[in-house]
Amino acid sequence: MSDASGILIGVDIGSTACKVQAVGADGVHLALASALTPWEDTPKGRQLDPEVLFEQLMRAIHKVAGAHTVLGIGVTGFAESGVIVDRAGKPVAPILPWYDQHGSDTVSRIEAVMGTRGFAGLTGLPLNLKPSIMKFEWFMHEVAPRTFWSRWMNVPEWFAYRLTGVMATEPSLASRTGIFDVVEKREAEDLLACVGAPSGLFSELRHAGESWGVVTGAYARLAGATVTVCGMDHLSAGVGVGATGQANLLDSCGTGEALIRRLPAMNITRATLVKAVEQEIAVGRDIFSGQVQLTASLRSGIGMWRFLKLMGKGEADMEELDRAALRLSTTPSSPVVDNVWLENASLSNIGYEPDPAAVWRATVEAVQRRASVLVGRMQDFAGAHDRIVVTGGGLRSLLVRTLKKDILGPFEQPEIIETASRGAALLAGMAAGVSPPIAVETTPVPMAQGF
Repeated sequence: MSDASGILIGVDIGSTACKVQAVGADGVHLALASALTPWEDTPKGRQLDPEVLFEQLMRAIHKVAGAHTVLGIGVTGFAESGVIVDRAGKPVAPILPWYDQHGSDTVSRIEAVMGTRGFAGLTGLPLNLKPSIMKFEWFMHEVAPRTFWSRWMNVPEWFAYRLTGVMATEPSLASRTGIFDVVEKREAEDLLACVGAPSGLFSELRHAGESWGVVTGAYARLAGATVTVCGMDHLSAGVGVGATGQANLLDSCGTGEALIRRLPAMNITRATLVKAVEQEIAVGRDIFSGQVQLTASLRSGIGMWRFLKLMGKGEADMEELDRAALRLSTTPSSPVVDNVWLENASLSNIGYEPDPAAVWRATVEAVQRRASVLVGRMQDFAGAHDRIVVTGGGLRSLLVRTLKKDILGPFEQPEIIETASRGAALLAGMAAGVSPPIAVETTPVPMAQGF
């Protein structure tokens, strides 16, 4: 066992901001540092220099660590983005965000070769621009030819590598790349061949809470601290709020919104993957061994923000809009918002005297009703949930909280600071041997259509 008088650090690499949190070995919050993710807008789109990101994260870690002994560091973050390294382990390309729009030719090529159902049956993902593989041809043609490629690491994995010198692949992050066979838990070589990318991009699989190694002597202040990669930020947030049971519904609500359920992996089939994807549910390996996770996503925060901008409003106006919207009720003459989470969102039925509060209510209500539809579809696979735990910055809005409760049902909102980074810190304690293993329910729950 390590010295329990030290601290644990959780790193959450977000698409908007990076959060670094220190907690005691008992899990009590000690300190938090946050900074905007240092994206650079270039003529080729938004990009992130891996080394600039590394330096920013290290400054934040040193800030929250203070004079304490660091026992463990857990790293979580956004998926679909990663770092290509050469044989010497050096980055050969920038990081692209998950919402980058390169890759339409790749989508068409994969569809022609294996079809949307074939892709879904391998990866558990819909065939669109989000998976990492869709950017691979662009990287090879515009940045680094395939002869320079040695490994692909998702962003949290790369940060762990920079600290420890150990390359490993975490399954929940791998499941969002589009090159991971979710059933067989291995690299999907046929997909790599389809786009002309080299094989052997993944390393040994390791789960959250397993050691990636210890920080090397190159970083003397942190040397000896155990490092673990904690997978997708939403899944780490579930650990942070204690929503890890198979009958728990986690609603991670922010710029994007993720609805998550966990299931045993023992009976997963390709046919079930296809069926889930056709119901707009992605299936991937979990951060915990022997589990899969169902994720239904919608761009709730992004979608709602667009309608605020449309009305000339911003975050500073939200409190007043919320109060005004809650005084209204929905009638046949009320505004109607459709597809708020998609590019082709629409607003209708606004009348001759449109009321911003009524438009705002229609927008938030549309998001919550969409979430309710997705939750119902998830229940077809996973059975009824026994509790809903909601977390994230999207809950700052009183209107969001109120309508979510009305439409989804009563939920728990734990008063926890930065749940994803807290979950990463708790998993670091598990890896370092100073905290007990995270409790994960493994008894199969009744399922309407079964895995």
